[in-house]
Amino acid sequence: MRVLCCSVFLTSLILLACAHGQPAAADEGAAAAAVAAKTQRVSLFKNGYGYFVRKGQLPAEGAAAVITPLPVPVHGTFFVSGPTGLKQIVAGEGVQRSTRTVSSLDELLRANVGAEVEVLLEKGTLKGKLLVVPEVEARPPYAAVDTYAGESARYVLIEASDGVHAIAPHQIQHARFPKGQIATTWERSERAAELLLRFDASARGKEVELAYLQRGITWVPAYQVDILSGSKARVVMSAQIINEVEDLQGAEIDLITGTPNIRFSHVDSPIALGGLDRFVSSLSGYGRYDAVQSRGRRGEIMSQQVMSNMAYFDVVDEGFGDEEGEREDLFFYTLSGIDLAKGQCAHLTVVDAEVSYRSLYEWRVSGSGAGVSYYGEPSYEHVWHALELKNEGKIPWTTAAATSRKEGALLGQDMITFTPAGGRALLRVTRALDIPVQASETEVGRERAHRLWRSSRYDKVSVTGELKIDNRKREAITMRVEKEVAGTVSKISDKGTHKVVQEALHNVNPTTLLSWEVEVPAGGEMTLTFRYDTYVYN
Repeated sequence: MRVLCCSVFLTSLILLACAHGQPAAADEGAAAAAVAAKTQRVSLFKNGYGYFVRKGQLPAEGAAAVITPLPVPVHGTFFVSGPTGLKQIVAGEGVQRSTRTVSSLDELLRANVGAEVEVLLEKGTLKGKLLVVPEVEARPPYAAVDTYAGESARYVLIEASDGVHAIAPHQIQHARFPKGQIATTWERSERAAELLLRFDASARGKEVELAYLQRGITWVPAYQVDILSGSKARVVMSAQIINEVEDLQGAEIDLITGTPNIRFSHVDSPIALGGLDRFVSSLSGYGRYDAVQSRGRRGEIMSQQVMSNMAYFDVVDEGFGDEEGEREDLFFYTLSGIDLAKGQCAHLTVVDAEVSYRSLYEWRVSGSGAGVSYYGEPSYEHVWHALELKNEGKIPWTTAAATSRKEGALLGQDMITFTPAGGRALLRVTRALDIPVQASETEVGRERAHRLWRSSRYDKVSVTGELKIDNRKREAITMRVEKEVAGTVSKISDKGTHKVVQEALHNVNPTTLLSWEVEVPAGGEMTLTFRYDTYVYN
């Protein structure tokens, strides 16, 4: 595989110190300047993880700078790159202040400290000067999603004519302020994780980069397939981007099909200040290998219902070929200039193409014929009308839900699975009720105790089968039929093919797939026949 994009950073040895619970900006008596490290690029996987690249410029003066907010990266994925003059990086807790509109009586009292107020209590009223409304310490900074909903102060101090009163906030039922003298905004203090960078004069004004993998952002693809005239169809692939991490402004977004192997995706980096005990307990003994085997340890396995449950991240798609937008076994749809605030979900069009298609009727015959479960009795099956779509673009189609339409009317919904460039996808539309089918098998011969396998004797049974198709449509149809049997095929009609899909390693019989693609005339019938030998326990 070729790598289309590769960046190499030559950095000096950087000392990374995690000072949990300690301010990061206590820098040799000098105030640290803030660095606006803006997110430039995010690579999104379909399982709730994104790889972020943030860049900022060190100040032209001083010897220290602070980057905030600090992310909650996956362990082992957080790296800072910069000039050789960047000497030390320290993570710690700082205090951020923000102005917000009051949303509760507690916040209203905080916003008006120093003002005259009259409060209604359970027993009478109290009038005086509002002295103190202590601010409750905010949540710790190491939470991937901000769940702060506000907390109540523990007491309120009001200076009245007869002295200073300490009142529990829940006792205040009503507050009245002088007309025109009420503030409706307040300054909130919040603990926040921040990154202190210490550097020498040679690094001033130079660029620094933060790169890390983080939970809380994902993309969800979907298709709309419109049947056009002739043999053409319009395929539109949309992407819904769910952002629960941070505000994005003008960012470049990579939508990735395929998922890399991230062994410690369940462990937060210690740079997020989650505490020593939390880090060690999540790291020790609860890796993905153990979790897959036990399937019960603290819910470490994050299942995704798309294709499979596998170790580490779920592998949604496989990489085929050497395509545009490919980096190793991952495929990228790249979008530029994306603005998306935290808490928003964007709906974007990724692919809009006119492709070739053909109508196909699909019959996957149930039952594997293992041991010949029935003899002569027909099995009534279902036929599906499907669209075979050719991917005529340069990048693959990822696995996603797909809605089919014709002239604006809904036909059905199913799923398009991973389809490489140049490949074909089969999209089921609806059941074809006007194409009844029947399947039957009959024993035509038996040789007793023909084989000894694992200390048991097996009869060799010869079976013939019939697959009957009745096309009641007014036009001819192309029919694709597949059936699995447990045994060795000796005869198949109508230019059908057969191949062993599972060797007889742990079973006495191999599993063989029979396939046909035939034309059935309008109003006509067709019978496909086959014969195979299977071993049945005596």
